[in-house]
Order: sequence, then C-alpha cells, then structure tokens
Amino acid sequence: MNILIANFLNTLRISFGDFDFEASILLSKEKNWLFWYVWFISVLFTCLIFLNYVIAEASACYNEVKDKLGAYI
Repeated sequence: MNILIANFLNTLRISFGDFDFEASILLSKEKNWLFWYVWFISVLFTCLIFLNYVIAEASACYNEVKDKLGAYI
C-alpha cells in the first residue's frame, strides 16, 4: 500500500512540474542521452495534447455561443 501512495505522490509532483533529475547522473552517457531524448519527446507530446484540448474547448464554447446568438441578442 505504501508503494501505491508513493507512486501517486510522485505522479502528482511530476504533474506540477517538479521533475527529479538526480537519477540521471547515475546513468551511463548513452542512457543519459536516451533519458533526455525520451523526456523531451514526452514533454513536447504532452504540451501538444494539452494545447489541442484547449483549442477544442475554446472552439466548442465559441460554437455554443454562435448557435445561441439570436437568443442572447
């Protein structure tokens, strides 16, 4: 049960942007390069997904207001 709570708290810290990079010091040069490459790709992918979500929500809100514009006027 303690491992589950620790994993949850670690995921919560990462979601707030509190990344722990201390473990990357212990990696070999090749694995360290791979670690940073995967980290960068995952952060970039996450940002693109979040931006797509924000645009979709703004578009849905705009369409809802546009459909009800006559009633609002």
